Amino acid sequence: MIATVLGGDRAPPSRYAVGGICMPHPGLQVCGDAWDSHVDGSVVTIIACDGLGHGDGAAVAARAVTAAFRAAPAAPLAEILQRAGRAARGTRGAAATIARLDLERREVAVAGIGNVAAWIVDAAAKQVVTQHGTLGQSALTHIHEERLRLPPGALFVLCSDGIRSRWNLDDQPGLFGHDPTTIATVMWRDLARGRDDASVVVVREAAR
Repeated sequence: MIATVLGGDRAPPSRYAVGGICMPHPGLQVCGDAWDSHVDGSVVTIIACDGLGHGDGAAVAARAVTAAFRAAPAAPLAEILQRAGRAARGTRGAAATIARLDLERREVAVAGIGNVAAWIVDAAAKQVVTQHGTLGQSALTHIHEERLRLPPGALFVLCSDGIRSRWNLDDQPGLFGHDPTTIATVMWRDLARGRDDASVVVVREAAR
């Protein structure tokens, strides 16, 4: 069953470690969640998207969004989301959140449309607010971008709404120190709602 998308060939150069997992609605073979990443030196840009519903129609919408990302992943975040919105027209539509982490500036910029949640996890977890809406279903006239400090050693986490919104890595002792793919997989195992596609993407600065 081709259902799980792990770090694999998306693993970036040494400055970042990235891992993710996408799993379909129970009983289905196709996942309507997707993610992708692009690394350029000290900067990594990550997108995670959730096609509306599940099954083939959701997967088509998610593929349209990630294809729009891959066309120009270094563009401004709002521009990427606007391009993704145009690409998703004619599909069911999708939610998506995009983030750009910059190790030189120690900053993360986040912009999102819909319910793909973003978190910075350090001593505590801080959720980043995203906008309501659906890519592909309405014109995006204004996209809010939030910029936050990226503490050394922090994790950045993206979750679709197939993952419960209330969680704490302290509930899984020792998990914070593992590689991103392991963290994402354990979070899916323990936090998936079990009635939708579910995805988790985790990013951290790579050990030197």
